[in-house]
Amino acid sequence: MQRDRDTETRRQRDRERQGDKERQRETEKERDRSGDSKRETERQKRIDRETDINRDRETETRERERDGDKGGEETEGDKSMCLSPFLSQVQLQYLQERLEEVRPALPHNIEAEEEQQQQQQQQQKGLAAGAAAAHAFDPIVSIEQSEPDIFRRDPEAKTRLRAFIASCSRDLTEAELKRLITARIEKECEALERQVCLLYKNTLLLQQRSLWRSFGLFFENLRSYQLQQEETVLKAAEQAAERAAELKLVFAATLPGVSMADKVADEIKAWVSDCRAAAAAAAAAAAAAAEKDKARNNESAAAAAAAAAATATAESETKERHKDKGDKRSKKKGKHKRRHSSSSSSSSRSRSRSRSSSRNRSRRRSSSSSERNTSGGMMPNGFSKQQQQQQQQQQQQQQERDEGTSRGSSSLARGL
Repeated sequence: MQRDRDTETRRQRDRERQGDKERQRETEKERDRSGDSKRETERQKRIDRETDINRDRETETRERERDGDKGGEETEGDKSMCLSPFLSQVQLQYLQERLEEVRPALPHNIEAEEEQQQQQQQQQKGLAAGAAAAHAFDPIVSIEQSEPDIFRRDPEAKTRLRAFIASCSRDLTEAELKRLITARIEKECEALERQVCLLYKNTLLLQQRSLWRSFGLFFENLRSYQLQQEETVLKAAEQAAERAAELKLVFAATLPGVSMADKVADEIKAWVSDCRAAAAAAAAAAAAAAEKDKARNNESAAAAAAAAAATATAESETKERHKDKGDKRSKKKGKHKRRHSSSSSSSSRSRSRSRSSSRNRSRRRSSSSSERNTSGGMMPNGFSKQQQQQQQQQQQQQQERDEGTSRGSSSLARGL
């Protein structure tokens, strides 16, 4: 059973190959009849020449980059120098496209013999356009020297070209270059998807390698120059790479076009992975920088809190010292007041004692004198009894006054 299946599959493949050969012969006959085969071959040769030129340029840029890498590590200035060739290439292409808008259109009814001459002239004019784009901002080089043929065909081309150069000097900023690069990437992805769809329709193109060289060189440049893009652009490129990688699942992987498409898909996937890794590294670096800033802020806040605590403790210590000094002073004042009150009370007591003793003495003297008067009828001083009684009353009043003053002084001393 397995052998029968193998034989059937082989026969089916042989039939498909024969059908493809017959179709190829028919298409070749039709091309020979219509005369399109020459034009297609010439167009293919032109495409091959352009791809060879681009490949030579890319090899030169790679050699320069390798020489720069051998010399030492890259700095930020070196990276900008590496980015400058690609940016200048995009800028020159943009200028050439704008120059084509200024350049008048050429007639299309050209015979086959004159087509080669016209191609050579177009190549020369393309070189002249590149020279004009390169020297557009140089005031020494005149426009007549860089574009001599354009003024014979269009007399107003000079003013239009000058206006175009002025608009380029205003429009081509860094943001515009980034936008142009993004637009070019999207354009290449769309062209790649169209190329894959065309291969499904025309299987004869699977034998050609040159259709995929421009895509491979473009995405290889993007990977070598490390140009970052947004996630939407990366997803579109990844989708185009998947479409190109699906060719090996349908056709034989040994076909030149299928193998080149697979290589282009690998190159696109590698560029996408590099861009995402670089974006993740940049995000990690930004997070680390944010953490460092946060740690610095925390350290500064802790230092400020420690300084505030130190000032608070110093203020509390000074307050306690002043409080201790005030307590000592109040204690000293209290002791002084107590001493003063005790001295005043002792003096008042001594005064009251002396007064009481004087009163007792006076009473004793008065009693002794009264006894003498009663016995003799008269005082020895010659005073009568009435006079003696008045004198005693006056003495008692004087003693009461003295006692009141002594009591008031003692109460004042106690209050102090």
